[in-house]
Amino acid sequence: MRLPARDRRERLARAAADLFHERGYDAVSLRDIAARAGVPAGAVFYHFPTKAALATVAADAQLNRAEEILARAAEGRSPEERLTIIATGLAAGAPLAARHGCPIQRLARDLANGGEAERVARETCIRAATLLRTSVAAELKAGGVDADRADIAARDFTARWAGSAVLAFLAGDPAPMTDGIAAALNDLRTLLSSGSR
Repeated sequence: MRLPARDRRERLARAAADLFHERGYDAVSLRDIAARAGVPAGAVFYHFPTKAALATVAADAQLNRAEEILARAAEGRSPEERLTIIATGLAAGAPLAARHGCPIQRLARDLANGGEAERVARETCIRAATLLRTSVAAELKAGGVDADRADIAARDFTARWAGSAVLAFLAGDPAPMTDGIAAALNDLRTLLSSGSR
């Protein structure tokens, strides 16, 4: 049975994002993506005229994931609860990071030397990480932390999240990431309790 065009497009986008994360952008061919999606190779060109177009949807998926984490966090009743939801959402990616690294980092790095179309996708990856960082800073400020201290702490939290993803990948174990994010969250809680006095 032939899949509807929308389903084929979604399968191709998901296959591209997964393969770019697993193997790296340069190591993946359009034929690989079609095979993973279970669609004819010609279907790739119908939906995505270039590989860079697939990089764009893969980057959009990372931005969407960040936005989903933040949407869940917005339901929290306090800055501490919202920060906990953000940290929990990031830590949920630890098993995948242990296998293939952080998908945002990998795609952004792989696209660094690309052309204009790849640059747009890379900027979307950067926007995803920046959105998470600025949201952490906003929660700290909402909890009474001085703006400069909040911005520094948010950068530190983001760096620790990214670094813990690298450590999880190197170890092939999610624990360095989950432990690293938990420790970083604990430091944010400590800052909140001192900043709101």
